[in-house]
Formats: sequence, C-alpha cells, structure tokens
Amino acid sequence: MNRRVGEGVGPSRGQAELAAADRVVLALDDCLSNRRLYGPQHAITQGVLTRNRRAIAAEQRQEELTLAVLEGRLVCERQPVRGRGKAAQKLVSRLQEREVDGVVFQPGFSEADLSGLVEVLLTPPADLAELGGAAIVLRSRGVDAIRLVRGSDALGHEAEPGSGAADAQRVYHLALDAVEQAMEQGRAGKLRDVEPVRTVTRQLMDQILRDASALIGLTTIQRYDIYTFSHSVNVGVLAVAVGSELRLAAEVLEQVGTAALLHDLGKVFIPHAILLKPAPLTPEEWLVVKRHPVEGARSLQQIAGLGPLGPVVAYEHHMRLDGSGYPEAKGRREPALASRIVAVVDCYDAITAVRPYRQGHSPHYALREMMRLAGHQLDGRLVRELINVLGIYPVGTCVRLSTNEIAVVRRQNAANRELPVIIVVRDAEGQLLPEHVQVDLLREAAASASGPVRRVVASLPTPLAGVDIETALFKASGAHDGSGRPQSGGVPG
Repeated sequence: MNRRVGEGVGPSRGQAELAAADRVVLALDDCLSNRRLYGPQHAITQGVLTRNRRAIAAEQRQEELTLAVLEGRLVCERQPVRGRGKAAQKLVSRLQEREVDGVVFQPGFSEADLSGLVEVLLTPPADLAELGGAAIVLRSRGVDAIRLVRGSDALGHEAEPGSGAADAQRVYHLALDAVEQAMEQGRAGKLRDVEPVRTVTRQLMDQILRDASALIGLTTIQRYDIYTFSHSVNVGVLAVAVGSELRLAAEVLEQVGTAALLHDLGKVFIPHAILLKPAPLTPEEWLVVKRHPVEGARSLQQIAGLGPLGPVVAYEHHMRLDGSGYPEAKGRREPALASRIVAVVDCYDAITAVRPYRQGHSPHYALREMMRLAGHQLDGRLVRELINVLGIYPVGTCVRLSTNEIAVVRRQNAANRELPVIIVVRDAEGQLLPEHVQVDLLREAAASASGPVRRVVASLPTPLAGVDIETALFKASGAHDGSGRPQSGGVPG
C-alpha cells in the first residue's frame, strides 16, 4: 500500500473526537512509532513531526502545555488521559525510566524541538544518565522550547510540602462526614437529598487524579468509632480508583462513586449489638445482616433524582457471579458493572479490616485470596484492575527488604510495581529508626550499576508491632495529625 509523505503508520483519523490529553499522547506516540520504524531523516518521519507539532500546539490553551506523570497516570493540564491506554502506559514507562515527571511545551516549539524530544525518549536510560540526565541531554541538542522537569515542577508550580497528603486527609474526612450524615438521616427515615455525597464523590475523583497513593493509603488506617462509616468511605475511594483505571466517563464514575459510598446504607437498620458484636455472628444474627441489601435498596429508591445505580448497587453488592452470595437471585443473573466493582473493593476492605475478634489480614494476603475467587465469585477483570490500582504491594503494606530492613509501601511505580517507593522504619537489626527514611526502589536500582540495592522479599502482617502505619505514610509529608481514634469492628463488609 502506497503512503503519501507525512502519513506514517500512526492513526490520525478521529483525533478530533478525543479529549485534548488523549490527542497529545497520540501525537507523541505517533512520532515515536514512526521514528523507530523509518529513522530520523526519512521523509515520512519529518512529515509526521510536522503534523504532530501542529496537533500538540493546537492544544496549548495557556502559555505552556504540560504533560505530567501523577501517581503513574498521565495528565495533560490536569486532565487525565482516559483513552489511548497502551500508548499512555508506554509513555509513562519511558518517562519514569528516564527520571522525568513532566514534559513542558512552550509556545513556538518547532519540529526540530519535537524531534529532539523524540530522540531523548528513544535513548537508553543508562546512556542518558552517563551524560547527566534526560533534561541536560535535551538542552545539549539545542532544544529550549521543550523542557523535561522533575517533581512539583511537572505541575507548573511549586507545591507546598505535604499538600497532597493534607488534601487527601481533608477529602477523606469530608467523605466520612457525608456518609455519617446520610446514614443518620437514613436511620431516621429522613434521607431525601444525597447531593452532599455527590459533591464529595467529585472531590474523591479529583483527589484520585492528583494523588491517588495518599488517598488510598488512608484506606489502610481504620481509626473510627463506627466501622461502617470508614468501610463505606474506603469502598468509595477504591471504587472511584478502579473506575478511573477503567477510564469510565466522568458522569458515570460519579454515579459509581456515589453508589459505592451509599452501598451499605441498609446497615443502619441492623441493631448495634449485632453490627459491633466483638465476636463472630450466630446463624440467626446473620439472617438479620443479610437483610441489609434489601433495606438499603428500598431506602435509596425513595430518593428523587438519585438514579438507578444507587439502589442497584445496594441490592447487588453481595451477589456473586456463580449465583452464591445474597440476596438469593431468582435465576442466573449477572450483577451490574457498578455492583461488580463495589463487590470487589468491598471484599478487599472486609478482608483487610481489623475486627475486635481478629487482626486484619495484610493487603497482599487479601489480593491473593481474591485472585482465588476471581472468575467464579468475583469478576476476574475487576480484581486485576484493583491490583493495577493497588500494586503488588499496596500502599500501607509492611514489607521485609532484601537487606532485612522493614518498610512501609508509600507509593507505586507504574514502570515496575515490584520496586515501589517505601518508607524504611526498622533497620537490619530490627531496631525502630528515630527518623523514617524514604527510598524510591526504582530510582535506586536505576542508579546502581550492579542492580537493585534493595528489593521486597516478603509482605508482613499489619499492623506490625511498633510500626505506626499512619506516621510512616504521612509524617514525612507533614500531614500526620496524630489524632488516631479507637479502631472498631463488627459486621464484615
């Protein structure tokens, strides 16, 4: 098949239907693919550079256009890249391997500038490191109108230390307040408006985009007097994170998040003696508990303007794909996608939850158990998406390192989930460190000529004696408030 000069191998049809963030990623992927196929001097490569320089420049709504990696996800001017999944992930890996957090396109950048960027993104990371790093190599090629940046510069401003963690705690507490208010109104039969829950769902969506790890880390810390509130918020947070990973449209994601926060509304009709019983439930008590999906759905059906997802998720979140679970389905019935998302994250939070009669299991253990249930009780695809969100070693997991040090996982590295960012809390002799030490295992490995200096060898049960998970996750970012409240247990999720 003959191609005209400048067509290349990348698709250009339909770009107008994509979001701006997706168009920028598509343009860069097009440039990289054609450069690898045809070489730097080929006429097709030059034509592709011209076309895609115009495509990127067309998205410059401000003086500069910034494409950044936030928590392993690409955002363009703070808008998430929701389509072009493989192209986006490849670009994230290229940037992270070269220790780049953002690409800033300045007005008037040329085809030569774009070509210089492409060459740097195709240069092996080790070669870039020997020459001083990707940013220095790009400047050495005479490129001034495109910058490669690190850290908060990728957002186009200097972030206040700890602001991401502080914002995550603020939003999490707002969600707790909204859920508590909704449940109190539900118990009194006065729940008529769920706009506060919708509002906080939108805030959770924004926070997941800006700093997913900080918010997900809070789901590992259950400090509240009534387990149902923190459980509902944890399920809401994780459902929004999974829905975002699935790239659901914003309006759909908002409905899923709102339904997730309200999924356990029916528990307000369970007597506290059962709900917070410090022991396993009797068969008779389980019959009472099993009514909560029906009661929750009935209550949510009375709320004008809520839409169908709220009642459906409340009713179906304990149903299983193989027909088990409850309420018992009449005939074979597959729960809605939103219900299957909530079922997966609800199961995860229930396994990891601390109860008066047992310690919570580690996140690593929970994910292993859920993989066992995947495909027959739980939706296997959604279990895998949850693992993509949490990583092999989820935020808040205590791990043992190859050096025999003990650490807490603080953030994932999308380029290699086996090498997360960690907080070392105990030394090789088992002594608690007076000051926690943050280590990016991926960057440490990249800087070492002999391979990884440290690696994770085992996941440990949490909470680990003497290790304060909240302090490990948030003290270094200035967001630890020290106000832990008693943990409580009761009815599983």
